[in-house]
Amino acid sequence: VHILKASKKAARIDLEKLPLSEPLKRLCDLQNWSAEELAVGGGEDYELLFTLAPEQLNDLQKEFERQLGKTVYPIGEIEEGKPEIQWYKNNQKVVLSKAGFNHFQE
Repeated sequence: VHILKASKKAARIDLEKLPLSEPLKRLCDLQNWSAEELAVGGGEDYELLFTLAPEQLNDLQKEFERQLGKTVYPIGEIEEGKPEIQWYKNNQKVVLSKAGFNHFQE
């Protein structure tokens, strides 16, 4: 959220776009946990997260795959608005119970 505050922007994250592994989904099903909440608030770094202009996405995806053999997963957008993360699932705004760990909290 500190980056959103500095840029005075909001982030819209679509939970169904998170690249969740099949083992994580199975474990969460067995334990009755939310895989999405665990991925965004479990306290461990999950994936590299970055922003870029929408028109740069296609070229970056191709180059990332070519050089690293990895996929880039667009999971949301930066928008005008209150500096906060807005979580969405199936195009409906949701509230997550886990806030996650803030490495920059004073």
